[in-house]
Amino acid sequence: MCSGRLGESQIRRIRLLWKIFVETDLNDVEELEKEIYEYGSYLGEKDLLGRRIFLRMVCILQMVKSCN
Repeated sequence: MCSGRLGESQIRRIRLLWKIFVETDLNDVEELEKEIYEYGSYLGEKDLLGRRIFLRMVCILQMVKSCN
């Protein structure tokens, strides 16, 4: 993980995070949910930071859903 090179899965996750945080319309809850769970599908079992980010995004998703 610290080799200096990113694997294909890590690159996909970074691009997806960018899309979630910058490009996704928060009013499109279905698309936001799809992208958050897609991000979660790229996580490995030892990726603790990625899991924390995923869980935080799920919490935010629930808040967005309750406001709509």
